[in-house]
Amino acid sequence: MTIDKGVPGVSDDLQAGQRIFIRLRGSDLTYMAEVLEISARALAVTTPCFREKPLECRFGDELVVLFAANGRRYMFGTRVMAAPAGGRMVTGPPAQTVPVQERANVRQAVGFTVELTDREGRVATVPAINLSSGGLQVLSDRTLVTGYPLKVSFTLPGDPPLPIAAAARVVWMEKVLEEGRLTNRLGLEFVKPAIWQQDEIFRHIFRRMVEDRQTREGAKG
Repeated sequence: MTIDKGVPGVSDDLQAGQRIFIRLRGSDLTYMAEVLEISARALAVTTPCFREKPLECRFGDELVVLFAANGRRYMFGTRVMAAPAGGRMVTGPPAQTVPVQERANVRQAVGFTVELTDREGRVATVPAINLSSGGLQVLSDRTLVTGYPLKVSFTLPGDPPLPIAAAARVVWMEKVLEEGRLTNRLGLEFVKPAIWQQDEIFRHIFRRMVEDRQTREGAKG
Protein backbone atom coordinates (compact mmCIF):
# COMPACT_ATOMS: atom_id res chain seq x y z
CA MET A 1 0.00 0.00 0.00
CA THR A 2 1.53 3.34 -1.00
CA ILE A 3 1.07 6.50 0.96
CA ASP A 4 -2.28 8.30 0.99
CA LYS A 5 -1.92 11.43 -1.11
CA GLY A 6 -3.84 13.30 1.60
CA VAL A 7 -0.92 13.18 4.03
CA PRO A 8 0.80 16.58 3.88
CA GLY A 9 4.56 16.97 3.57
CA VAL A 10 5.45 13.33 2.90
CA SER A 11 6.96 11.87 -0.25
CA ASP A 12 4.90 9.43 -2.31
CA ASP A 13 7.91 7.08 -2.09
CA LEU A 14 7.10 6.11 1.51
CA GLN A 15 5.39 2.75 1.11
CA ALA A 16 4.62 -0.59 2.67
CA GLY A 17 7.74 -2.64 3.35
CA GLN A 18 10.00 0.39 3.78
CA ARG A 19 12.34 0.42 6.77
CA ILE A 20 12.08 3.30 9.21
CA PHE A 21 13.90 4.15 12.44
CA ILE A 22 12.04 5.09 15.61
CA ARG A 23 13.04 6.57 18.96
CA LEU A 24 11.04 7.34 22.05
CA ARG A 25 11.57 11.04 22.66
CA GLY A 26 14.24 11.39 25.35
CA SER A 27 15.58 7.83 24.86
CA ASP A 28 19.03 6.88 23.54
CA LEU A 29 17.82 3.70 21.80
CA THR A 30 16.84 3.59 18.13
CA TYR A 31 14.47 0.85 16.96
CA MET A 32 13.90 -0.42 13.45
CA ALA A 33 10.49 -1.21 11.94
CA GLU A 34 8.83 -1.74 8.57
CA VAL A 35 5.86 0.20 7.27
CA LEU A 36 2.67 -1.84 7.01
CA GLU A 37 -0.01 0.72 6.13
CA ILE A 38 -0.22 4.50 5.76
CA SER A 39 -3.26 6.75 5.74
CA ALA A 40 -4.13 10.36 6.50
CA ARG A 41 -5.05 9.27 10.03
CA ALA A 42 -2.40 6.75 11.05
CA LEU A 43 0.83 4.91 10.29
CA ALA A 44 0.95 1.17 11.03
CA VAL A 45 4.36 -0.50 11.38
CA THR A 46 5.81 -3.79 12.52
CA THR A 47 6.78 -3.88 16.19
CA PRO A 48 9.95 -1.74 16.39
CA CYS A 49 12.96 -3.73 17.64
CA PHE A 50 16.46 -2.94 18.86
CA ARG A 51 18.75 -6.00 18.64
CA GLU A 52 15.64 -8.22 18.75
CA LYS A 53 14.28 -6.40 21.82
CA PRO A 54 10.82 -4.90 21.12
CA LEU A 55 10.00 -1.29 21.91
CA GLU A 56 8.09 -0.84 25.16
CA CYS A 57 5.72 2.11 24.93
CA ARG A 58 2.22 3.26 25.83
CA PHE A 59 -0.58 5.18 24.19
CA GLY A 60 0.39 8.84 23.86
CA ASP A 61 4.18 8.36 24.12
CA GLU A 62 6.09 10.77 21.85
CA LEU A 63 8.19 9.32 19.03
CA VAL A 64 10.80 10.61 16.59
CA VAL A 65 10.84 8.83 13.21
CA LEU A 66 13.38 8.94 10.38
CA PHE A 67 12.88 7.63 6.84
CA ALA A 68 14.39 8.01 3.36
CA ALA A 69 12.58 9.21 0.23
CA ASN A 70 13.71 10.69 -3.10
CA GLY A 71 17.38 10.44 -2.11
CA ARG A 72 16.89 12.45 1.11
CA ARG A 73 16.30 11.74 4.79
CA TYR A 74 13.22 13.07 6.57
CA MET A 75 12.33 13.28 10.24
CA PHE A 76 8.98 13.77 11.92
CA GLY A 77 7.50 13.61 15.40
CA THR A 78 4.37 11.64 16.26
CA ARG A 79 2.68 9.76 19.11
CA VAL A 80 1.79 6.15 19.83
CA MET A 81 -1.87 5.47 19.02
CA ALA A 82 -1.75 1.73 19.71
CA ALA A 83 1.10 0.11 21.65
CA PRO A 84 2.88 -2.87 20.07
CA ALA A 85 0.72 -6.00 20.04
CA GLY A 86 0.58 -8.96 17.70
CA GLY A 87 3.68 -7.77 15.81
CA ARG A 88 2.14 -4.38 14.99
CA MET A 89 2.19 -0.80 16.31
CA VAL A 90 0.12 2.22 15.23
CA THR A 91 1.25 5.85 15.41
CA GLY A 92 -0.11 9.15 14.20
CA PRO A 93 0.37 9.97 10.49
CA PRO A 94 3.74 11.16 9.17
CA ALA A 95 2.80 14.82 8.85
CA GLN A 96 5.02 17.93 9.16
CA THR A 97 8.17 16.13 8.04
CA VAL A 98 11.47 17.97 8.13
CA PRO A 99 14.30 17.16 5.67
CA VAL A 100 17.41 16.48 7.71
CA GLN A 101 19.97 15.86 4.94
CA GLU A 102 20.13 16.16 1.17
CA ARG A 103 21.50 12.66 0.67
CA ALA A 104 19.90 9.41 1.74
CA ASN A 105 23.23 7.91 2.81
CA VAL A 106 23.50 10.18 5.85
CA ARG A 107 26.97 11.07 7.07
CA GLN A 108 27.72 12.09 10.65
CA ALA A 109 30.89 13.71 11.97
CA VAL A 110 32.72 11.38 14.37
CA GLY A 111 35.74 11.54 16.63
CA PHE A 112 36.90 7.96 17.05
CA THR A 113 39.89 6.13 15.54
CA VAL A 114 39.88 3.34 12.94
CA GLU A 115 42.29 0.47 12.41
CA LEU A 116 43.15 -0.04 8.74
CA THR A 117 44.69 -3.36 7.70
CA ASP A 118 46.13 -3.51 4.18
CA ARG A 119 46.50 -6.61 1.99
CA GLU A 120 50.05 -7.13 3.28
CA GLY A 121 48.75 -7.31 6.84
CA ARG A 122 50.13 -3.93 7.95
CA VAL A 123 47.95 -2.15 10.48
CA ALA A 124 47.60 1.61 10.96
CA THR A 125 45.44 3.50 13.44
CA VAL A 126 43.96 6.65 11.89
CA PRO A 127 41.34 9.26 12.88
CA ALA A 128 37.87 9.01 11.34
CA ILE A 129 36.24 12.20 10.07
CA ASN A 130 32.70 11.05 9.37
CA LEU A 131 30.66 7.88 9.07
CA SER A 132 27.68 6.57 7.12
CA SER A 133 26.08 3.15 6.75
CA GLY A 134 27.88 2.91 3.40
CA GLY A 135 31.41 3.89 4.44
CA LEU A 136 33.58 6.42 6.22
CA GLN A 137 36.23 9.07 5.68
CA VAL A 138 39.60 8.97 7.45
CA LEU A 139 42.90 10.83 7.51
CA SER A 140 46.02 8.85 6.62
CA ASP A 141 49.64 9.55 5.75
CA ARG A 142 49.56 6.69 3.24
CA THR A 143 48.82 7.30 -0.42
CA LEU A 144 46.43 4.62 -1.68
CA VAL A 145 45.00 4.16 -5.15
CA THR A 146 41.28 3.99 -5.93
CA GLY A 147 40.01 0.45 -5.46
CA TYR A 148 42.71 -0.54 -2.94
CA PRO A 149 41.22 -3.14 -0.53
CA LEU A 150 41.37 -2.69 3.23
CA LYS A 151 39.94 -4.18 6.39
CA VAL A 152 38.51 -1.58 8.77
CA SER A 153 37.86 -2.00 12.49
CA PHE A 154 36.36 0.56 14.86
CA THR A 155 34.10 0.79 17.88
CA LEU A 156 30.79 2.63 17.80
CA PRO A 157 30.37 4.70 20.98
CA GLY A 158 27.34 3.73 23.01
CA ASP A 159 26.13 1.74 25.98
CA PRO A 160 27.53 -0.76 25.44
CA PRO A 161 30.16 0.17 22.81
CA LEU A 162 29.89 -1.97 19.68
CA PRO A 163 32.91 -3.25 17.70
CA ILE A 164 32.52 -3.17 13.91
CA ALA A 165 34.84 -4.97 11.46
CA ALA A 166 34.28 -4.93 7.71
CA ALA A 167 35.98 -5.12 4.33
CA ALA A 168 36.34 -1.80 2.52
CA ARG A 169 37.93 -0.20 -0.50
CA VAL A 170 39.29 3.24 -1.33
CA VAL A 171 36.89 5.16 -3.58
CA TRP A 172 38.69 8.53 -3.60
CA MET A 173 41.64 10.35 -2.07
CA GLU A 174 42.62 14.00 -1.77
CA LYS A 175 45.52 15.92 -0.27
CA VAL A 176 44.51 18.14 2.64
CA LEU A 177 46.26 20.44 5.09
CA GLU A 178 45.46 19.24 8.59
CA GLU A 179 46.83 21.09 11.64
CA GLY A 180 49.58 22.63 9.56
CA ARG A 181 50.76 19.48 7.78
CA LEU A 182 49.92 17.80 4.51
CA THR A 183 48.10 14.46 4.73
CA ASN A 184 45.55 12.39 2.81
CA ARG A 185 41.80 12.31 3.21
CA LEU A 186 40.46 8.91 2.13
CA GLY A 187 36.89 8.02 1.22
CA LEU A 188 36.30 4.36 2.08
CA GLU A 189 33.32 2.29 0.97
CA PHE A 190 32.24 -0.81 2.89
CA VAL A 191 32.24 -3.97 0.76
CA LYS A 192 29.21 -6.18 1.36
CA PRO A 193 28.67 -5.12 4.99
CA ALA A 194 26.29 -7.20 7.07
CA ILE A 195 22.79 -5.78 7.37
CA TRP A 196 23.13 -5.69 11.17
CA GLN A 197 26.28 -3.56 10.81
CA GLN A 198 24.51 -1.06 8.56
CA ASP A 199 21.56 -0.92 10.96
CA GLU A 200 23.78 -0.39 14.01
CA ILE A 201 25.74 2.36 12.25
CA PHE A 202 22.55 4.07 11.21
CA ARG A 203 21.12 3.78 14.73
CA HIS A 204 24.23 5.56 16.00
CA ILE A 205 23.92 8.28 13.34
CA PHE A 206 20.21 8.74 14.00
CA ARG A 207 20.84 9.15 17.74
CA ARG A 208 23.48 11.77 17.08
CA MET A 209 21.23 13.60 14.60
CA VAL A 210 18.36 13.77 17.08
CA GLU A 211 20.70 14.96 19.85
CA ASP A 212 22.16 17.66 17.57
CA ARG A 213 18.67 18.80 16.56
CA GLN A 214 17.52 18.97 20.18
CA THR A 215 20.64 20.96 21.07
CA ARG A 216 19.95 23.46 18.26
CA GLU A 217 16.30 23.80 19.27
CA GLY A 218 17.33 24.29 22.90
CA ALA A 219 19.76 27.04 21.90
CA LYS A 220 17.02 28.83 19.97
CA GLY A 221 14.72 28.67 22.99
